[in-house]
Amino acid sequence: MVFKDAISGKFIWWHFINHKERLEDYELGFEWCRKQGYIIKGVVSDGFKGLTKSLRSVPFQICQVHIQRAVMKKLTRKPKSVAGMELLALSKELFKLNSDDFKAELENWQEKHKDFLNEKSIDDNGKWRYTHTKVRSAYYTFKRNLAYLFTYESVENLPKTNNALEAEFAHLKTALRVHSGLNLENKMKFISHYFVIKNEEK
Repeated sequence: MVFKDAISGKFIWWHFINHKERLEDYELGFEWCRKQGYIIKGVVSDGFKGLTKSLRSVPFQICQVHIQRAVMKKLTRKPKSVAGMELLALSKELFKLNSDDFKAELENWQEKHKDFLNEKSIDDNGKWRYTHTKVRSAYYTFKRNLAYLFTYESVENLPKTNNALEAEFAHLKTALRVHSGLNLENKMKFISHYFVIKNEEK
């Protein structure tokens, strides 16, 4: 997690987890932050919306880059349908549009292609299924996350992506590759030392 301190800039809090992140892991970070006297004014995450249960009234911004990538992965770089091509084009405009304009564009797209989205066909087992599942899934990725896509507009200094943290991870992974022979314990020590130095720099 990256926290932004109004006085000293950004600092990193880290915690080692076992395979899969849980809500409890994040709550450790939030609790540590509160004990230090910090007030959490907003959170940016790559998609772990379970955080909203823990944060309650704290504004939550889902990373626009991660949502865009999820949509583009489902549509592929070259969709075959007109609906897919137009949704892909809209996804590329995500960073340029404000909340009202993006929502209007998405609603217009849905209205234009609703018959296409609802089209069904019989599968190999004789069951009716939605024909264009990838395009539907891409659309609903936007639809389900609309409430969190533009939180940054109403929270001062809240970024709309977590690119800063991703950049730190990229540097760390590069450093770890240079020391690929380390066992797990020494890797953990290396990572801790890396973040300690980063915090001192900031």
